[in-house]
Amino acid sequence: MFDGRFSHDVAKRYRGRRGSNGDRIAIADYVVLHRVVCCNPDSDRLLGAAAVHARRTLVFSHPPRTRFTRMSVGIGNAMMRLRGREYRGYVHSPAAMYDVLECAGFRVRPLRTGPKWWVIAATRRDRIRPGQRAKLPR
Repeated sequence: MFDGRFSHDVAKRYRGRRGSNGDRIAIADYVVLHRVVCCNPDSDRLLGAAAVHARRTLVFSHPPRTRFTRMSVGIGNAMMRLRGREYRGYVHSPAAMYDVLECAGFRVRPLRTGPKWWVIAATRRDRIRPGQRAKLPR
C-alpha cells in the first residue's frame, strides 16, 4: 500500500513490534493497518490504539472468518509450532473488531471483501482538530 514514493512530509510508515509503545506515533489523518490485525492476538487493543491516532479514517485488512480461513490459519500455526517459530496467525471476529471502532466514534464499511482478505474503512463521525488527541470511551 505504501511503497515509499511519497515524501516523508506526506506519508510516514511505522514498523513496530507487538506491544510497542504507540505514544511515539503522531496523530495522522489516515491510518492504514495492512495485514497487521491477523498477526496480533489482541485485535481490540490494536484497533483501539490505531483509532486514537486516526484523525479522519482508519483502513485495515483482515482475513474473513470462514471455516476455510480458520482451518488454514490453524494448519499454518501448527507448522510454525513444529518448526519452533513463535509467530501465530489469528482470525478475529469481524463483529468484535467493528464494535471497537464504532465505540471509538467511527462508521465502519467494507471497501472490498474476498475469499482471502477483507479491506475495511472506518471514518470518524466527529472531526478531530489538528493537535487534538482522540480518546476511547471507557
